[in-house]
Amino acid sequence: MARGILVLLLAILSASPVLRADSITTNQLGQGVVYQHFVYTNLYSSKQVVYLVDVNLNDPAVSLKLPYLTGGATRTVQAHAATVASAVAAINGQFFLTNGSGCYLKVSGSVVNLTATANYDQQAITDNGLKLSSSIFIALRPGNVNAWSNLVVSNIIACGPDLVANGVRITNYNTNDTFITGRNPRTCVGWTYDNHLLLMVVDGRSSAAAGMTIPELRDELFTMGAIRNGFNFDGGGSSTMVCNSNVVNVPSDGVARAVANAVVIAAPPPAIPAAPAGLVAVVASNQVSLTWKLSSGAMTYTVKRSLASGGSYSTIDSPTSTNYVDTNLAFGTTYYYEVSAVNLVGQSSNSAPVSATTPSLAPVPTGLVATATTNHIELTWSASAGATSYHVERSIGTNNSYVIVGNILVTNFFDGSVIAGMIYNYEVAAVNGVGVSAPSTAVAATTAAVSPLITFSAPPGFFSMACPSESNHFYQLQATGDLKSDRWTNLGPQVSGTGSNLVFIQPQNGTISFFRIATQ
Repeated sequence: MARGILVLLLAILSASPVLRADSITTNQLGQGVVYQHFVYTNLYSSKQVVYLVDVNLNDPAVSLKLPYLTGGATRTVQAHAATVASAVAAINGQFFLTNGSGCYLKVSGSVVNLTATANYDQQAITDNGLKLSSSIFIALRPGNVNAWSNLVVSNIIACGPDLVANGVRITNYNTNDTFITGRNPRTCVGWTYDNHLLLMVVDGRSSAAAGMTIPELRDELFTMGAIRNGFNFDGGGSSTMVCNSNVVNVPSDGVARAVANAVVIAAPPPAIPAAPAGLVAVVASNQVSLTWKLSSGAMTYTVKRSLASGGSYSTIDSPTSTNYVDTNLAFGTTYYYEVSAVNLVGQSSNSAPVSATTPSLAPVPTGLVATATTNHIELTWSASAGATSYHVERSIGTNNSYVIVGNILVTNFFDGSVIAGMIYNYEVAAVNGVGVSAPSTAVAATTAAVSPLITFSAPPGFFSMACPSESNHFYQLQATGDLKSDRWTNLGPQVSGTGSNLVFIQPQNGTISFFRIATQ
């Protein structure tokens, strides 16, 4: 059966009966119904024998029946099961008294018994009577004793004590009660988060099987799946499991005890399941989520994958649930999937194939151009299809270690954090929901150097700056009021170099300014 959500799965696997049992027997009793027999030579420091029927309530083929007798009449679990058509499994039910069941019982809309004083009835198997497997579950009592009458369903069989409630193991037992602390044959049921009903019987009072305390029974049930709710039924000599008309456990009385009622599972005989229908593939980044409809009678599914339509398929996993996530796939690749259903009778044909294509990274940006001045460098490049943003990366001089200096949405970038007379190298990468592309071809740009200044006399009320010049270069006088801002204002027009000293004369404006001559 499927093991439910991940957090519970990890806890289950650490103590799974598959890992601890010395012997395991598995058999499929009917469509959606599987039997397992576990033998332990050292469980709870003792020999133990456990019987489990796993009923997949997601399978529409299964149904639940609650045969009973009243007025103190009893019969064996076998005899109870014989009254149900297509019965494949049964266990004993509630504690009973000389006048009948001692716990709340409602069958086909009629209340058969109320709970007797001091009897346990904290949980119950309920069924709304629609003959649908999806209507069966284990409920917690909605109030005080006999509050089950407030629950509007057609079938209720209550008992206790609690073992698990809402995924949490019960611990507040009376440790002075030998019913709780003594080792005895036990019968219990559990309902899992993935909608399986588990019927469990434990042998006891023999050299082959010691039996279990209530806490030990609770812990053993908890290892059998992602248990949501679970509770105890009548035990001791009453504990009996019947599979396909045969008693499979060893009743401690030496023969099967007659009991007031039973829980019976009906299902068609096992058969090769039909091919799964409704296979759907949904892509998210580099993973594909697959879902399909349940195939009645399936115990597991085989998921197969190919890189070519109609090509050779390889098995990638065998989940027990009707979903699977294929992870860590290559980007920009088409995958093809098929699923088959498997049980102990055989394997179905494959489902209709589906395909899914993982998204691609955005193309590497092209056309990167860098234009430098004295105090900044401007970059432009061509847009990459599908890109949602761009990483601008820079290195300085001959250092090939690039760092990101911008994460922007447009195809241009203004880099004002540069120094005059330096070489800067740039690359740009495209970003989308898949990830970051490889970087573009690098470009280099050199900021203009600041010319050395020469002292030169100026008339009163003016200031002057001078520098040597070269032909084929241009020179610009610039001013700023704040050196930290690195924002310079051009004063006057550019001047062409002459091969001799250039002199710039400007009127004083009465404010504190800083000046430089930039070369291009």
